[in-house]
Amino acid sequence: MGGSSPSEIACQAYCDASAACDPNPSCVANCVNGIDDPCVAEWVPYTSCLADSYDAVACQWQFHECEPEATAVGKCLDVSICLSQCEDTAEGCSCTHACVGVDFAWDCTVDGANVSCACSQDGVPTFECSDVTGSCSTLLYAGCCLAG
Repeated sequence: MGGSSPSEIACQAYCDASAACDPNPSCVANCVNGIDDPCVAEWVPYTSCLADSYDAVACQWQFHECEPEATAVGKCLDVSICLSQCEDTAEGCSCTHACVGVDFAWDCTVDGANVSCACSQDGVPTFECSDVTGSCSTLLYAGCCLAG
């Protein structure tokens, strides 16, 4: 890969890791465009760590294995770095929002356009909520558990 930048190499590995579960021809370009230039020195190890720790059997990123790298990115950007992902279940979907030091989760039942979710933080149930505009794809970023 002569001439490839560290960002491109890390993004290619990141996208290759999940390609069987989530084929996306724009993945590398989206990844490279998403890496913030002032923090590229922090993003490349984080992206590489995610690629190395991807669970291809479960089709899930393993965020906590990359917490030191996520912390470095967060310090550079002055934000908290989190990773959200959902998987389909027989009733609807199960989602997680993993951040450095804390995990949020929600298990949702989808009945038509109505969604009912049981929310938890670090494995402890917190509350239940309903989201009438939800689906498993929209619950990833706009679930009532994160909004509540």
